[in-house]
Amino acid sequence: MSARIYPFPQRQKQESPSGLRDKLTEIEETVDEIVPELLGMLITAGYDVSGDAYVQDVALIVESMKAIMFRSEAMDHGLHKISDRINVTDLNTACANTAR
Repeated sequence: MSARIYPFPQRQKQESPSGLRDKLTEIEETVDEIVPELLGMLITAGYDVSGDAYVQDVALIVESMKAIMFRSEAMDHGLHKISDRINVTDLNTACANTAR
């Protein structure tokens, strides 16, 4: 009779706090570079996005960009649960209906 050997479960390697801090800093710096460029492009294209009415919209863009970068780094972001549930076809239909 031979004994069964069960491997001990391996823990996933956790990134060090300083490594995580560095990654978060890199993401913040990247977003800080992209947002002014994006807004500048919108303004150049004739869209006035400079008023207080657009603060929430710009905040959503900023968090969406962070969510993209977080997912790329296998990190969680609050918008992932929302974006994973969005049906793009339904979203396009909703946007088209509000534009009328």
